[in-house]
Amino acid sequence: MGEKRVSPDFQFGDWTIETSLNRITCGDEEHHLEPKTMSVLVFLLNHHGEVVSIDEMLDELWAGQVVGPNALHRHIARLRRALSDEPSAPSYIETITKRGYRTIASLSRLPPDGAADSKNGEDEESNVGFWSSRIAVAPFLNRTKGNDHHQLVEGMAEAVVAGLATFSDIGVIPPSAAPRADGSDVDPLDMCATMGADYFLQGSVGNSATKIRVTLQLIDVDKQDVVWSRSFDYEHSTSRQLDIQDDIKARVAAGIADSFGVISSKAYERARTKPASAIAANDAVMLAKGHEGNPKLHLQARESLEKAVREHPGFANAWAWLGAMYRDEYVFWANERPNPLDRAEQAAQRALELDASNQEALLVLADVRFYQGDLAAFRQASERAMSLNPSSPDLLSVVASHLIHAGSYEEGKPLAQRAVDLLAQPTLHMLGTLSLCHYGLAEYDAAERVIRQVWAGVDRNRISGMQAYYLSLLVAATAMLGRTEDARGYLQWILKSIPNYAQIMGPSWHRQGACNDLRERLEDGLIQAGLRIDKLKQR
Repeated sequence: MGEKRVSPDFQFGDWTIETSLNRITCGDEEHHLEPKTMSVLVFLLNHHGEVVSIDEMLDELWAGQVVGPNALHRHIARLRRALSDEPSAPSYIETITKRGYRTIASLSRLPPDGAADSKNGEDEESNVGFWSSRIAVAPFLNRTKGNDHHQLVEGMAEAVVAGLATFSDIGVIPPSAAPRADGSDVDPLDMCATMGADYFLQGSVGNSATKIRVTLQLIDVDKQDVVWSRSFDYEHSTSRQLDIQDDIKARVAAGIADSFGVISSKAYERARTKPASAIAANDAVMLAKGHEGNPKLHLQARESLEKAVREHPGFANAWAWLGAMYRDEYVFWANERPNPLDRAEQAAQRALELDASNQEALLVLADVRFYQGDLAAFRQASERAMSLNPSSPDLLSVVASHLIHAGSYEEGKPLAQRAVDLLAQPTLHMLGTLSLCHYGLAEYDAAERVIRQVWAGVDRNRISGMQAYYLSLLVAATAMLGRTEDARGYLQWILKSIPNYAQIMGPSWHRQGACNDLRERLEDGLIQAGLRIDKLKQR
C-alpha cells in the first residue's frame, strides 16, 4: 500500500518540494532530506532570488545555538548533492562569494489540493539517503622511516573504509575523494563541510626500531573538535602488515560506527533532544540503539519507528530496528504487547526483503530463533550476520550471550572476549556476557574481576533491572570464592533498588534461555550470599 501523499509546496526547477514529507522528487528520482536540510531549502526558497547571508541563516535557523558557518555549509552541500547541482556551474543554488547564497532556478508555489497519488517507492528507498552521518576518510600519512611500510600505509585508509562500509546507516567518502591531512593550504574541514561530511577521519603510521604505531583522530566537522582519538602499537614486522590493517579496520569500525560507537552515541543524544514531531526516520533508528531496556525510551523508539516505516516503507534499517524493539518487549518486559517475537520476526523478514545483507535484521532473526528454542536456525542466522560484519562488538556480544546461556561456554568465550577487546570502554552487556562465560566455566576469579568493572560505574542507589541481571554474577562469584560477607554487601545494594529481586531473577534467566547448569549454579551462589530463592527452584 502506497504512502499517503501530502501535496507539494514548491516546484523548484525540475524538482517538486514536499516540505511536510521532507521529500524532493524529479520524475522517478526521489530523495528524503533531514528536517534541518529541508528548513535550509525552504528558507532559501522563501527568499527566492535574493542573496541571503550566512549570518542571517545561522541566526534564523540555529537561533540560540553556538554553531559556525560549517553547520550551514554541510546542509548546502547535501542540498546540492540531492539536486544534482554543481557548485562550479550551479542551476539551483548559487554561492555569492563572501556574501551568501541565492536560489536561481524557476520557482512556483503549488496549490494544497489535487496532487496525484505518489508512487510507493518501497523498492528504491532501502537505506541510502537515511545515513545518520557521513565520514570523510583521509589517506593516512606515512611517518615511517625507510621504505618497508609503504604498502601498509597505502592500504590502511582503504581497509578502514571497508570496515565502515559494513554499517548501513553511515555514509563513507573514500580517500580518493576526501581531503588530505598533509598540511596543504586547503583546510580539510572546510572541504569536508562542502562535501556534506559530518566527520573527518585522519590517521598516520610511524615506527621505531621495534614498533609500528598507528594513530587516528575523528574530528566533528561542525564543531571542529576531536571526538575520538586512539593509538595502537604493533610489533615491527613487514610480514604482519595485512594483520595490522585488519586489526585497525575492526577497531575503527567498532569505536566509531557500531551501535555504541562515538558516532551512534552522538546521533542518539541529538535524537533524544528533538521533539516527537521533528524525529526523522534515521533519528528513530538512533533512539532504538540507545534505549537499553528503559521502558520510557523503548516506547519512544518503538513509536518513532512505527511512524518511520509508515512514512518510508522501503527503509530497511527502520524495519530491522522495529523488529529489535518488538524483540525487546520480550527480553525486557518493556511495553509488552501480544506476540512480540512473531512481530519481531515479521519486521526482520521485511527488512531482509528490502536489504538481504541487513545485519541488524539477521541478528533479530537469530534472537527470535534462539528464544523459540530453534538453535540450528539461530546459528545459521547469527553466522550470516557475523560474516557480513565481523567488526561489531554489539553483534559479537549478543551471539556470545546466547551461546553461553545455552551452555556452549567454550564456543561463546572468544566472541565475548573479542567484543570486549575491540572497545576502550565496553558496555554493560559486553562485560556481563564475558563474566557470565567465566562463571559458566567455573572461573570465578575471572568472572568477579570482569564484572567489578561494571560495579565501579554503577549508581548504587539506582540499580536498574538490566544492571541487576549482570550484577547477580558479582554476588554469586564472590560467594563462590568464599567471600560471603562481601557477597552479602553487594546483594543488599541490589535489594535496596529492587526489593523483589528474588522473584524476578528466575523468570529473567528463563526468558534469556539460561540452561539448567548455568541457572542452578547462579542460584547456588546467590543462596550462599543469603538470598532466599526457594521459589525459583520450583520450575
